[in-house]
Amino acid sequence: MIFLVLFTFSLFAQNNIMKFINEGKYSKALEIIEEKISPKNSVYWSLKGLIKLNQKMYNEAISYFEKAKKLNPEDENNYYMLGLLYENIGGREKDAIENFEKFLEISKNKKKRKIALKHLKRLKEK
Repeated sequence: MIFLVLFTFSLFAQNNIMKFINEGKYSKALEIIEEKISPKNSVYWSLKGLIKLNQKMYNEAISYFEKAKKLNPEDENNYYMLGLLYENIGGREKDAIENFEKFLEISKNKKKRKIALKHLKRLKEK
């Protein structure tokens, strides 16, 4: 029962964070992240990375997603986001390819896999 309450609370907090990020209220989202999520949790870093991505602070976003990836190497979303970021900042195509390949290795998300394959093909053709 306690687990269910904590899990529900965690989902509620994450939904609020995403709501604030989508509304561009980054300081409010960060406030909840700092208060409700431990830095030992990969979600802490992924959400901070998402905020930095939305703020167009790409190098900081990369740093946060890399931390999240180290904490939870099985979370496919970090590889996907890193692939996109490395591809878009330029000069890091090798890192983009590596992350997209790892994403494809572990992901079962058909829609994202299709997109990642397109990015990977484009990167390998350069």
